[in-house]
Amino acid sequence: MSDRRFTPAAPGQPRNYTVAGLRGVASEQNARITARKAFVDTKLVFMQVLAGIESTDANVEWLRKQVRSAQMPEDLWLLRSAVFDALRSDPHNGARLREALRRSLDGVLPGTYMASSFTTL
Repeated sequence: MSDRRFTPAAPGQPRNYTVAGLRGVASEQNARITARKAFVDTKLVFMQVLAGIESTDANVEWLRKQVRSAQMPEDLWLLRSAVFDALRSDPHNGARLREALRRSLDGVLPGTYMASSFTTL
């Protein structure tokens, strides 16, 4: 057998359905599944954090709807500052929940938060 590399077929050309042609498919699919799982986990953390905020503020309810409708990690990234602001109303659990959000976002978008020795007042 020859060790030929197959390239994607042009329109009208036969496609390569051999095992050699499917070499990278499983790893790509696993990467997509892992990325999707990380997104869903982060979305659940956002939803749990917002559910824990006992506020009748319309902004918090709007945030809950936005997080529920998020479909991409970037959607959650854009909502992060508003969620962090909403956590200011919870002086007891706010710091712990902010850290959970940071860790969760770093799992979806690595390198977004750097470790620092500074703390907020």
